[in-house]
Amino acid sequence: MALSNEIASQFAKTVANKDKSRSENAVYGTVVVRNGEKYVRMDGSDLLTPCGATVNAINGERVLILVKNHSVIINGNLSSPAARLGDLDDVSKVADESWKKLVAWAKDKDLIYIDGANLYSGSVNSDKINVNDLFAQNIEASGSIIGVKIEAREMSAKESYSIFNGKNIQKILYFDGTSIKLGKMGTGTEIANGAGFEFFDKSINVYGNLAFMSGDISTPGAISSGKEISAVSNVKTGDNFLAPNGHGLYVADTSGKYRAVIHYGDNDLIIGFGVGPYSGYTGATTHIEGNTIKFHTDQGSYIPYYRPGDAQQNIRYKGGGFITGSKANVHFCIPLPKPCVGVTSVSVVSNPGLIIRQGGNYLYGSGADANVQPEYYEATLADNCISVMAHFANTTNVVTNNDACGVSGQFTVYFN
Repeated sequence: MALSNEIASQFAKTVANKDKSRSENAVYGTVVVRNGEKYVRMDGSDLLTPCGATVNAINGERVLILVKNHSVIINGNLSSPAARLGDLDDVSKVADESWKKLVAWAKDKDLIYIDGANLYSGSVNSDKINVNDLFAQNIEASGSIIGVKIEAREMSAKESYSIFNGKNIQKILYFDGTSIKLGKMGTGTEIANGAGFEFFDKSINVYGNLAFMSGDISTPGAISSGKEISAVSNVKTGDNFLAPNGHGLYVADTSGKYRAVIHYGDNDLIIGFGVGPYSGYTGATTHIEGNTIKFHTDQGSYIPYYRPGDAQQNIRYKGGGFITGSKANVHFCIPLPKPCVGVTSVSVVSNPGLIIRQGGNYLYGSGADANVQPEYYEATLADNCISVMAHFANTTNVVTNNDACGVSGQFTVYFN
């Protein structure tokens, strides 16, 4: 009997569906995870079948399994169904608003909050925090910050701070509230045992030896030291060398003993080569004491000129003269051994007096062993000698007026 077209069409569809069910079958099962590998146990079977997945599923969840072309694929999760995109958008908006409120609340309460890989906090109190990378605008510590390497644009401390070497023995950099110290130094009173710099508001202290390996030293101010300043080459200045009272310039002799070249102390200027102003003036030096110049040697001191107020005793004169003034005046000139400085007048006295001879006779009562005093002396300073006139009240044994005579006497000269 012939089949109608409708029956033939239904038969064809049935056959086609049967063929498709043979190549693709959808079954249910349970996810099993063993040793990190994912399997499914299909309903009605105890076997574990390896599988792939198009959806996420974890151990124990009920899933929809597609068996196709000898492969097993999880393509549905019955225990945790997938959400639609619209639902996810709504959840994202709610979460974002909730997160903003949480952040604001945490900031207000000074609490910690986490944003992805970042942790934010107004303050953190903890015995220990281990992190690979830490970014913070401000880090405050009452104890120690320890690390192999610390990099910072700026480091500050409210009161004092210190940077030690590895064994915490010497301070490399520290601030004690008064000064900043930099170098290899000890602590407290031991700082002078090290070497480094101490910075104050307007001054710098240097500890240890300071050596400039290159370059020049220049300053518009002063260089001062409590100890020696040594130089292996010349020391030059475009201005003056200044030293306080009681100090000067000393040079070492061949034995290494320092001798005064220029020294000033208590209005006493020493120029020469000696050992110092208060050491017996060993060596030859010139002293300027107030308005006086003195020469000092190992044999004694000597002023090389006459000053107002000086008195030169025991000037011995034995030489020529002449008689004038009606035989009553004897003139002669006493040479001086050194010049006069500031002297405008002189006066002389003779003790015990004069011995005067003319034409084989002793005059005015003098004799071979007898000195006679004139009635008075008149003396004037002429170049580097003293012109003396001795006036006698008698003319005993005077032979010729305005004629030569011999004069012998010992004088004291007063410089005025």
